[in-house]
Amino acid sequence: MDSPRQTVTLSSTAWTTIAGHASSAFPEECCGVLVGLSAPASFTVHSAHPCPNRAPQSRHNSFLIDPDDILVIRRLARDSGLDLIGFYHSHPNARAYFSPRDLRQCWPGYPNLVVSVPNGQPPTAKAFLAGSDLTHAAEIPVTIAPLPAPDTILL
Repeated sequence: MDSPRQTVTLSSTAWTTIAGHASSAFPEECCGVLVGLSAPASFTVHSAHPCPNRAPQSRHNSFLIDPDDILVIRRLARDSGLDLIGFYHSHPNARAYFSPRDLRQCWPGYPNLVVSVPNGQPPTAKAFLAGSDLTHAAEIPVTIAPLPAPDTILL
C-alpha cells in the first residue's frame, strides 16, 4: 500500500513573512527556518523565522544559516509546543527549483521551501523533500491557509 503524499500547509502569516523577507533581501538570497507541526503526511507551518544569510561567498546565489540560529529557534519552538519542521530560501531572478547545492545542504525529511523572486514581481514558492540518501528531492504540494497564530518566536 502506498503511503499518503506529503504536503506543506503554510499559514498566511508565515507566507507573508517569507515573501517579505525574500523581496527585501533581493538581489541576494534570503534564508530562514519553518516552525510548526508535522505528521506522517503533512507539515503545517505556523511561523517563519528569517535568519541572516551567513554564506561566505556570493549571497546572490548561495545561503547559509548559522547552526546557532537553528538551535535557538528549535529550542524556542519546542518551548511553545511546536518544532522546527523545515527551511526556506530564495532564488533571486530564478525559478523555484531544488538545485544540486540545495540538495547537498538540506536536511533529509525536512521540507525546503524555495522562493522565486523575479525582479519587481511577487514571489512564488515550491516545496521539496529530499530522500535520506540525499541523491534526489521530490516536489511536494504547498498551500497557504489561515491558521491560528502560535506565540511569536523571536531570534
